[in-house]
Amino acid sequence: MYLASVGRDDASKFVNNVNRYGEWSKKVGEEGEAVAGRFLRLVGWGAAQQGVEFPCARPEAHKRGDSGRKTHGIDYLLACKIAAERRGRAESGGIGKIFC
Repeated sequence: MYLASVGRDDASKFVNNVNRYGEWSKKVGEEGEAVAGRFLRLVGWGAAQQGVEFPCARPEAHKRGDSGRKTHGIDYLLACKIAAERRGRAESGGIGKIFC
């Protein structure tokens, strides 16, 4: 094993660097979510739900490690009807259902 061959001090430094990267990554992600939330409120989409999870429809295809994935999380979700749906038209064009 690599860590055993380089010595205990080097292995400890390696683990500390990995932990710092994980903490930095988490902090950047949280700050990015905060910026996105402020932007959505600025453009009038303040009703967006935060931290929504959906069940995974293909857990084997999306698995991480040995077990299948159970959910997918998204930072913000805003559900609205597009003009074509409000008027009762069947041909809404698809993309309007995703981006309101």
